[in-house]
Amino acid sequence: MLLAAVLVKLVLAAYLFQLGACASPETVAAPLARAIGDTPSYLDAIDNYIETGEYFFWNGAQRVRASRMPHYGTVYYAFRLFLGQRAAYTAVALTQIVAAAAAALALAAFAWRVTQRRRVFFGVLVLELVTLQSASFDLMLLPESLSVSALCGLVLFQQRALEEDGWSSIALSGACLAVLVALKPYMVCLVPVVLAERWYRRRREDQPARLAKQALVVVLLVALPILPWTIRNYGVYGRLVPFQINIYAGYLYSDADLAVRRFIQSWGGSFVWWDKRSAGCYFQPSRYACDVSSRDIPLAEGYVRTDIERVRAHYVSLQANRTPEGDQRVAREVDRLTDRYRADHWLAFHLIAPLKLVREFLFHSGSYFFPVAPGQPCFRSFHWVMKLAQSGLYYLALSLGTVGLVLVARGRRITLLPVLVPLYLIALFCVVLRAPEFRYFLHAHPLLLLGVGLALGGAVRPERSVDLPR
Repeated sequence: MLLAAVLVKLVLAAYLFQLGACASPETVAAPLARAIGDTPSYLDAIDNYIETGEYFFWNGAQRVRASRMPHYGTVYYAFRLFLGQRAAYTAVALTQIVAAAAAALALAAFAWRVTQRRRVFFGVLVLELVTLQSASFDLMLLPESLSVSALCGLVLFQQRALEEDGWSSIALSGACLAVLVALKPYMVCLVPVVLAERWYRRRREDQPARLAKQALVVVLLVALPILPWTIRNYGVYGRLVPFQINIYAGYLYSDADLAVRRFIQSWGGSFVWWDKRSAGCYFQPSRYACDVSSRDIPLAEGYVRTDIERVRAHYVSLQANRTPEGDQRVAREVDRLTDRYRADHWLAFHLIAPLKLVREFLFHSGSYFFPVAPGQPCFRSFHWVMKLAQSGLYYLALSLGTVGLVLVARGRRITLLPVLVPLYLIALFCVVLRAPEFRYFLHAHPLLLLGVGLALGGAVRPERSVDLPR
């Protein structure tokens, strides 16, 4: 069945790659592989290591020796040992496709364990295989695809660890968690969740000493890929850097850049400049036609709309002629707007803004990652059907999937990870970081699709056979 799932994923990936290559040929890195956005910060450091023997990312001004953790790049490096660059890119993409197929089977197996229904198994499997939310990232040279696959494996093996009295599920769940944290460091917050859930659910069946040993195994597995990196960074920087040098992964953001972000975040706007609907597009000069103007930015006591337009003009001019003095001056101007808004709209700053970011984070077209858009030469009329189907699938997952996960979690002894992960992502990126980029919710999507299968499966009569489909 894995082979069949891989073939489905491969055919879908090949079609999406063709569309992406037509719509954005500059993103094509190799057959089936696309270099998007942050790709250089992950893979250029590996190329630099191959060429110079030193792991670093050039941010445009300096070498950053602890930008991204090297574990995603290690997959690429393993192929570079015997392949050229382009062939290695393709090999990484194929690895992601195979892992995504295995992840779809993992969630289908989870659904079968919970319901003992073959129809639910195949329903979840089909949903996971046909969604373009995840499939689009299988082609991108970014850690999103592999980290989503690791999360799906974690959900299955955590469920097994809650049900079974054995070490294999503990080790496998710990391994998936280790991969997930190494690829997406912010997922480290799931470590205490996994351990606490395991202790709480098994506290009557297992001895405390046994539970402590199992927890130690999980912690050691998670620490194993992090410790060498931390030790290396201590030698470079003279301080503990377990993940990356800063929250911006060493990217070159000036004080003015960060001030603009803070101002946009203060009222609940999005600083994602390549999204034409975001305030970031208004402030950041780009090739995109923005749908946002100064009229869409809230006012406060102490500044008027012309002040916003003036500060924005100063920031745009700074991009063409950046000097330290000019950067500091613009940063002070923008921070003045932020301070005035925060003082005049205290409730909006602390409560309304995060809620607006939740709306921005969750409610969009649902087919944002479809490779071609209306108006592009590659777009055909039947692509509307595909886009609308993906939009419908996204909102079905967001609504029915949430209901299904909550109901099943309340009524059965299953792991709470499928429920907690979406909530964690919303809290982290909308409340704490105020960074509502759509791809940050990607890890929740397959779990919500699992919820759709479980919700629909509630109306299915149990079948006699409870053997796992092969």
